[in-house]
Amino acid sequence: MSFRDHIVGCAVGVTLEALGVPHETITPEEILALTNGAGLTGLHPALKPPAFHSVTRIPLGGTSDDWQLWRAVARSLIARRGEFDAIDMGREHVLELNRCTDGWGSSTEDGARRIERALDFGGIERLYPEIPPRTPHPPIPGEDPNAKGCGNGVAMKVGPLAIASLRFESRDRWLWESCQKLGELTHPNPRAWIAAYALAWCIRECLHRAEIGERPFREGWAPDEFLHTLLNVMTCHEPVGGDRVEDRLRRLRQPGVLRSAEALREATGTSCYALESVPFVIGTFLRHPANVRAGVLETLNAGGDTDTNVGMYASLAAANEGYRAIPKKWLAQIPNSRQAFALGEALYNLHERH
Repeated sequence: MSFRDHIVGCAVGVTLEALGVPHETITPEEILALTNGAGLTGLHPALKPPAFHSVTRIPLGGTSDDWQLWRAVARSLIARRGEFDAIDMGREHVLELNRCTDGWGSSTEDGARRIERALDFGGIERLYPEIPPRTPHPPIPGEDPNAKGCGNGVAMKVGPLAIASLRFESRDRWLWESCQKLGELTHPNPRAWIAAYALAWCIRECLHRAEIGERPFREGWAPDEFLHTLLNVMTCHEPVGGDRVEDRLRRLRQPGVLRSAEALREATGTSCYALESVPFVIGTFLRHPANVRAGVLETLNAGGDTDTNVGMYASLAAANEGYRAIPKKWLAQIPNSRQAFALGEALYNLHERH
């Protein structure tokens, strides 16, 4: 499979969030009870009334904020030829804000509205010092790790940054700084973009293997080296103190955690907070690096932030294995997958023109 197929897979994979949209916040116990023990096996109407009213307006097979904002980040990078331009990135977020906010998290929506007001009054720089400073600060010991602004709103849209980072010699530094800039646009808690960086690093590593012609990670692999390298990278970047993303990722190395879906879920959690979902998604990838169908269903049946978790996992796994690893039946049920395919090709062309 070509390098192009892996970049396209990263883009198309996000749209699989559609499988999780009807079930957000459901528990794995409820899923089993409401499916007579069978679990969810693909796109399925809501098993119970959705927790968020706005989701009811999304048709079955429709995507929500995950694909919407992934698309916004990608469009900005393409327009700016792979460079991170905070003002243009802010404009793309505002365009999506005015298009639809069904399924949006409060931090993302509040941040996009502040950007809109700032642009109306002369430029995004007018947000300062209202938004957090661009210098990371250590988490405060004892601070609630689930505080406002620590959601998945940054992690769900970092795929385009991972793709764009391949163009730079200092890939790791560019990716780290870009995740921070993207996070600060909408999320006041640095854990949100630190967790997003961990996911973006994983995506970038998979794409880099494809770029240099190495075999994708496959089922039955020993992920110790991959996880060890990720933890070393996090140690180099993440401030010391408080409840850190690195510490949550270290749970994946505990005995037995990766042996079953239940053990992984219990070790990490699956909620809308990045400290839970990102380690869970990375852990699911370590269990299913190439079998996208198995990994998606495992993620879906784990409950919690089902749409975002499925989208993040599928984007990562398809970056590793290529878009052909995504079941065709699912793509046929998700109209936006066609747009994602075209956007993935545009990101590939951006890379090739460099």
